[in-house]
Amino acid sequence: MAAATVHDTSLFRDTFGTQEIRECFSERSYVSKLIEAECALAQAEEDQGVIPSGTAKVIREHSDVSKIDWSLLAKRAEVVGYPILGLVEQMASWVPHPQDIMDLASQLQIKNGIAILERHLDQTIGTLESMSSKYRDTPMAGRTHLQHALPITFGYKCGVWLSGLRRHAERLQQIKERCLLVQFGGAAGTLASLGSSDDGIRVRKRLAAILGLKDPVITWHVARDAIAEVVNFFALIGGSLGKIAFDLMIMSSNELNEVAEPFVPHRGASSTMPQKRNPISSEIILAQSKILRAQAGLVLDAMVSDFERASGPWHLEWAALPVAFISVVGSLYQANFALSGLQVNSGAMKTNLESTRGLIVAEAVMMKLAEFIGRQEAHEVVYGFAPSTSFSFPSQDNLNPPNSNATRTPSITSARDRDVRHCFFLEQCPGIDKAPCAQAKADFISLRGLSKEKNEEPSETRNQALKRKHDAADEDNSNYHKLINLLRSSSADDANDIVQRLRGGARVDELVQHVESGNLLLELCFKPQTQFRHSSGSFLSIPDLLRTANNPYATSLVCTIKFDSQSSTTPVLPTSEARALYDAPYSTARIVSSILDDCRPSQWTTVSSNDDLLREILRCYFTSVHVFLPFFHKDYFLHDMKRGSQRFCSPLLVNCVLAAGCRACSRLPDRHQFWNPSLLQYKFLAEARRLRELCADQSSITRIQADMILHLEHGMNGQDKIGWSLCIAAVASAHEMGLFENHPPGISHAQKTVRTMTAWALFAWQALQSYHQEKPSLVTLPPSEGLPSATDAFGEIWVKYSAADRPVPLHFSRTFVALVEFRSILNEITNTLYPLQTSKRRMTIAEASSFHLRLQEWYRGLPDHLNPYNLIFPAHFHLHMHYWLVTAALFEPMEDNASDSTLDTSKANPKEFVAHARTCLETLIRLYYTSHGDEAYELFTVLLAQYIGFSALVSRTNTPTDTGRSSRDINNADVLICAYILRGQARMAYLSDAVLRILDKHAPAELHSQMSSLIGRSEEADRLAMVPPVQGDWPIYIGTMLDRDERRLGNLFKAITEASLENEEDGESSIDGVR
Repeated sequence: MAAATVHDTSLFRDTFGTQEIRECFSERSYVSKLIEAECALAQAEEDQGVIPSGTAKVIREHSDVSKIDWSLLAKRAEVVGYPILGLVEQMASWVPHPQDIMDLASQLQIKNGIAILERHLDQTIGTLESMSSKYRDTPMAGRTHLQHALPITFGYKCGVWLSGLRRHAERLQQIKERCLLVQFGGAAGTLASLGSSDDGIRVRKRLAAILGLKDPVITWHVARDAIAEVVNFFALIGGSLGKIAFDLMIMSSNELNEVAEPFVPHRGASSTMPQKRNPISSEIILAQSKILRAQAGLVLDAMVSDFERASGPWHLEWAALPVAFISVVGSLYQANFALSGLQVNSGAMKTNLESTRGLIVAEAVMMKLAEFIGRQEAHEVVYGFAPSTSFSFPSQDNLNPPNSNATRTPSITSARDRDVRHCFFLEQCPGIDKAPCAQAKADFISLRGLSKEKNEEPSETRNQALKRKHDAADEDNSNYHKLINLLRSSSADDANDIVQRLRGGARVDELVQHVESGNLLLELCFKPQTQFRHSSGSFLSIPDLLRTANNPYATSLVCTIKFDSQSSTTPVLPTSEARALYDAPYSTARIVSSILDDCRPSQWTTVSSNDDLLREILRCYFTSVHVFLPFFHKDYFLHDMKRGSQRFCSPLLVNCVLAAGCRACSRLPDRHQFWNPSLLQYKFLAEARRLRELCADQSSITRIQADMILHLEHGMNGQDKIGWSLCIAAVASAHEMGLFENHPPGISHAQKTVRTMTAWALFAWQALQSYHQEKPSLVTLPPSEGLPSATDAFGEIWVKYSAADRPVPLHFSRTFVALVEFRSILNEITNTLYPLQTSKRRMTIAEASSFHLRLQEWYRGLPDHLNPYNLIFPAHFHLHMHYWLVTAALFEPMEDNASDSTLDTSKANPKEFVAHARTCLETLIRLYYTSHGDEAYELFTVLLAQYIGFSALVSRTNTPTDTGRSSRDINNADVLICAYILRGQARMAYLSDAVLRILDKHAPAELHSQMSSLIGRSEEADRLAMVPPVQGDWPIYIGTMLDRDERRLGNLFKAITEASLENEEDGESSIDGVR
């Protein structure tokens, strides 16, 4: 019970701090850091040959904090004045200068404390990011001097709080680079004890590497600005949190009642007033902010030291540092608690906003009125009408409509004056030139004795006023001439309409402008028609054969809207956002991201300095590639890009993203020509390869992410043989970094989130590639760290359609979780089909049924936005089509052998499973193409289209002409739809063009001619377009006609190329024979 301060007593310590940060600055931790520093210095000197080999090991073996005699150490510290001499007496020691070891111990404590602080800061930033988005449209009163000023939103207020903490996050990264410094200088900082050679410099550099600190250019023992900067930085954080706490305390008062801290029974309770619910967290934060400012003063005093070894000022740090760290972490903990569970009373915010009965928009009225009578005069007019000199606001009685029979208040001397006052208070003239207020505006001017001849600016001279009036008269005369010409040239009805408008009070200049230019405001009210209309012919329909009872997509909302729009049961979509999703293709939507708008990507690449274009490419990447194949955390990537940090962003990763994004950017030409050195895509890819070579031996999160994107890019270029080596390198780096294992201790929340997402993204990517490449998987088990349960753990993507009033979410985080869970099952299937060191084995029907049950369980557990009824976004279509593709592929090898006696089909009928999966696929591909067409870059449709197209060709061949006409028509339509999709993607990816050629070559003559006419292919164009070789290992699905190696993309493409050349030679020989 000897604890005496709020930071260590059992009564207050968990209110003012956390157990983790207290342990970081406990006396046991400090002594252990002294020992760690001593051992590290011995190791550094041994590594540099200063002390005999093996010395460091002996020192480590005899240096154990658990063996310290604490009472003896305390007595010696009291006698000596500091603990290091008493410590070395109890352990083996090389006995360097004590102050170096003490400074090193402090730096190690600061380093660990900063890691704890960073995690809490990231959590608070994440909370405020969610709040600013959630309450972006929640109106409230903005206040200055505690009085109503202008309307704002609560999301805006949260955004202001957030901006300060984000700047602190940027400062923290700079502090970690600048202030975590190794200290090794000897008695006077000259390293004289190590002689005149450079041994001291080399030892210090090695010591910095061992301890994970920065190596300064010179000793800093008496230049303690770095420690002062750290504590003063904490005071800045305390100030920002104190401002938030102050706002919350006032907003939670009974008079405002706009927010309340999270409800916990008896928290903030009073012993005598049971109704009380005091804002405890805010009060603690406010107190802590003052404590932090006090510590900042102490460390500033500690900077003033004498000569080369101070006589004592730095002792202040012993008191200030622990208190500062505990206080700032405690404040962040309390802030995150208060904000994450904050109860927001939007109704009270609206009531308070309306309590001044429109006065809060006085500035808007004044500024609009200033356009007619000048700013100063407008201010006086509005000031005269606003009850700003009284403590009471106008009652409803003196705000009666102009035509009511209420008694006129004495202060309003005329009907016109009353009209103007009524217009102001009822907020009917935020745009003062609107029709309902036109008379009021004129009355305003005449009422105040104003006219167009009055100088609007006090500084205007008489000559300037005369010139202005002359110019105005010329303009009026011009308008009158135009009016007369209009009356002469207009029809009788139009001329009569003009006269009626003049008699109704319309101004001549406004009337002339209206007739000449049309009513522009009215024209702007008409939105362009954005409903998507495809041009794929009559074959795009949902035939009755596909409308089976167990086909969930035949009754989906998109099917009803697109194919059953004449039905009386077609639902009416209630909002513009919902209607836009079904009226316009996804390619017309634009990502909404304020941080992306603020980024300057040109600072990360040498290829282009056009930030507008680079931001557009990034937008295209995030709305196309990233949604279905996410390789990194978008939000942390953009945050670091904006602030110049290389934690989660790097020039290599940025150039890779830009290279991939070029395919999706419709502003760029010839996007499929990856071999063309004049194109941006080529330049970004070349720069990425150069940067990749420079860091080939360095494992990092961003390099792993970049390798995945480069693998994808090589695949879309038909060069997946090259890309596969990058996937292998990414997996090797991930193992080296322990990415698939549990998180190392002491890392921040942001690092945990990014590591988790990268690990699962890589695992899912290699699973996808291994399965479709028909190769053993590179990683057999999923990452040890599970997926977080939070629905927004991996961020969100908001997109805005032109016809929608608000942006809509893509539900990115939950989609990502569904993707990786599905691909985890895919990885297990791959492990069964392609075990290591053996050739492909045949899956038994029992194994297939087991996997099928797993897949069905996953399918049934999909969130609402991925429910078959709600499908609309391309990535969601792709996920469902992939599910049915894998389901069909599970049972296809057994389909032809279903009658085999060795197969137990009592519980699983392969033919039925395959037929149902293909029905769903055929329905989905029609719904997808009808909704989104082939204009956007949707890379996964290449894989889906090749499977569905070749499946249709195989099914068409196996269907008798006389008995299966309807099925044959469906198969023909499947092929043509897939050809359309492949043609569209071929404009952006050479891989799609290669697959389309193979599909075309395998199509029968009837379909070949249809495909050529519909998609505009010609033999001559094909021959001229075959520029680069295809180096693809991807086995194309063409039924069971060929084995795996013959089906690989490169071999198939080579075969059709050779066949084309032979046909040309035969044609030339025939011509020679005729001649």
